[in-house]
Amino acid sequence: EEGRERWGSRTEFVLATVGNCVGVGNVWRFPYLCYKNGGGTFLVPYLIALVVIGVPIFLLELAVGQRFARGSTHAFGQMDARLKGVGVASTCMAYVTLWYYNIIVAWTLVYMAQSCRSLNRVAWRGGGGVDAERFWEHAVLWQSDGFEQFGGAFASGQLVAASAVAWSALYLATRYGVRSTGKVAYVTATLPYALLAALVVRGTTLEGASRGLEFYLKPRPRDLLRPRPWLDAANQIIYSLGVGTGQLAAFGSYNPPDEDVVLDACCIAALNSLTSLFAGVAIFSMLGHKARRDGESVADVVDSGEGLAFVAYPDGLASLPGAGAWCFVFFAMLFSLALDSSMAMLEAWMTMLVDFGLCDAAAGGGVDDA
Repeated sequence: EEGRERWGSRTEFVLATVGNCVGVGNVWRFPYLCYKNGGGTFLVPYLIALVVIGVPIFLLELAVGQRFARGSTHAFGQMDARLKGVGVASTCMAYVTLWYYNIIVAWTLVYMAQSCRSLNRVAWRGGGGVDAERFWEHAVLWQSDGFEQFGGAFASGQLVAASAVAWSALYLATRYGVRSTGKVAYVTATLPYALLAALVVRGTTLEGASRGLEFYLKPRPRDLLRPRPWLDAANQIIYSLGVGTGQLAAFGSYNPPDEDVVLDACCIAALNSLTSLFAGVAIFSMLGHKARRDGESVADVVDSGEGLAFVAYPDGLASLPGAGAWCFVFFAMLFSLALDSSMAMLEAWMTMLVDFGLCDAAAGGGVDDA
């Protein structure tokens, strides 16, 4: 469409889309699912789900946005008026998800600030009965011991401040639509790989790392006879690629009509899965070291979600020389991953508002008025 904003280059589009796909779930969700569902055997249903479900839907959403030069709501609506509700629902899902996802950005900022306080010590291993779990639940979340404890402040001051910084960073990154999103992606989509590589190198050189990697990838073929690995594989592919939430159609809508979206979709989806595997090496090598240090089985220290990212892994890093620096590297990586995904979710919402004529294009909604 004439006058519609375009990505500054194909590289910007690819990096921004990689940033949308490669998020915190690659770090704190995939490795645990791999361990839980048969180790290396889990790659069989995972790769099948990638080829049969992930890549086709991923390509479809990018192609629909590119073909109609509109976000999810209008692109699907132009295919058939009855499909407009599908586009609206998916974009609203991205908006709702954005609110909790940006809290993850705030959590990482809290831990980054705490990591800067000392090079060799961190607050969650500083003695005085403060361990990683207690620090997470009481110092960061201000979690009470039950429903009977009600009242007081709703959040810690540091978390409120971190939330303000997180929303400010998101605003600055998306202020001019894809003109700024594409530029920011040069940093936020590439920096996590450098930081992740450093964590992999450090983790694999620690004592006990091999135990963790064995738990991560040791094949258990009999698990393929259960339905759960197949369900988890499909779920992870859909979750990780970000399909069905409006971001991909929005990003595709800013492509030129002749963009080779088939090649882009295949390469980005493959890179996303390879990143998940690589992140698992960093996570489980550290968990193996933590298990050896604490005299426990790797199975006893494995966790998923927030428990892995904000309790188990930081606790493993806390005993290393230069613990503050290594914790900062880890949480800076999570910050970049989460911010990238938040940028894509907000861009999907802004694209919908611009397409409906509810947002001034010149104010950074993603359409240039030139």
